[in-house]
Amino acid sequence: MKVELGIIKEILKGCDKDCLVSDSTNHFYGLWRVKHLSVMPKAGRLPMFFYGFIVSGEIEIEVDLKPYTFRPGNILRLRPGQVMQVKNVSEDFCCSLFFFDKRVVGEMISGIQVPLVTTSPLLPTSEALRNSLSVYLSIIFEKMEMMRKDNSPYLGKIVEQVVKAMLCEIFFEISKGREDKTIQTNR
Repeated sequence: MKVELGIIKEILKGCDKDCLVSDSTNHFYGLWRVKHLSVMPKAGRLPMFFYGFIVSGEIEIEVDLKPYTFRPGNILRLRPGQVMQVKNVSEDFCCSLFFFDKRVVGEMISGIQVPLVTTSPLLPTSEALRNSLSVYLSIIFEKMEMMRKDNSPYLGKIVEQVVKAMLCEIFFEISKGREDKTIQTNR
């Protein structure tokens, strides 16, 4: 599967990152630990979903020409087709950025209602969700480091299962709000 990576490359230009990118099993997703992010000279249309968990610092972005500021504990949620531009980034900014195409939801998290972003791309999180995300991300990055030394299919499956759990936890938090649209996964 070929994905247009222009805006992804722009978002991540000059970033320090640990990276996992998978396009096996017919879905495309990636996870980056972003420690530096550049201001974008122009806006771009997103080709897939982006979820960013802000660890430290803050970032100011425009989404569909509306300004937003994200701070630690916030989750940035963007959907395909939205137009985004990074306007300002603090020196101490750090986030974990997860991107995926819509097939990830259908294939990885089958048979459940998935809430879509219909209002603000800003999701404030509970302390419980922040703690859970920290654990999930710690496990994922630990297994990614192990995969650099031993590319075992078992390690890849561990990462995939932890990513599934992390997405379900985020979708559960979103579903507690008043999102008015969902997509039903069919598998």
